[in-house]
Amino acid sequence: MGREETPLGMNTSRPRLYLANPLGFTELGLRELDNIQSRLGEHFDVIEPFQQSRNLGTQLQDLEQSNLPLGTLKERMSAINQKIGKRNKDDLDTCHVVVAVLDYDDNGTAAEIGYAFARQKPIWGYLGDFRQRGDNLGVCINLQVQFFIEASGGKICRTLDELCEKLEIWLKTVWIPRSGIA
Repeated sequence: MGREETPLGMNTSRPRLYLANPLGFTELGLRELDNIQSRLGEHFDVIEPFQQSRNLGTQLQDLEQSNLPLGTLKERMSAINQKIGKRNKDDLDTCHVVVAVLDYDDNGTAAEIGYAFARQKPIWGYLGDFRQRGDNLGVCINLQVQFFIEASGGKICRTLDELCEKLEIWLKTVWIPRSGIA
């Protein structure tokens, strides 16, 4: 039997993993993002929003450098922002599992976690920052973000190795290859 392909061109015998993260905004972040994607890509088809929207992001940067009137500039940027937001929503809809990088306070990542939870996707957190950042001593990050991750069946992992180990267990015990979306 051949590999089934989705409209996104991904192999459905492996789960699709959405990598929610704020790392694509800096050079150092992009390097770390490549490392994380490489490790997760051993077992998953990784959907990474910065990679998916790179062309649209370049269009936004080009617009920022343009001499367009403010109203026109705002209108064009708004249209691109809508495309990026819809692409991310569609990618979250078609994924089977979400991994969220939690080392930075990022509204986009938090929104993706909330949306994934509402869509009943399992969510795993990666928090490599060892400092206490939670709302209180009972949580390691924002309490609502931690709640969504744990209530989805996921866990917050403190190392990339731990994250990969937990996801491999999920693959062996929960994941059933199928053509539909979880």
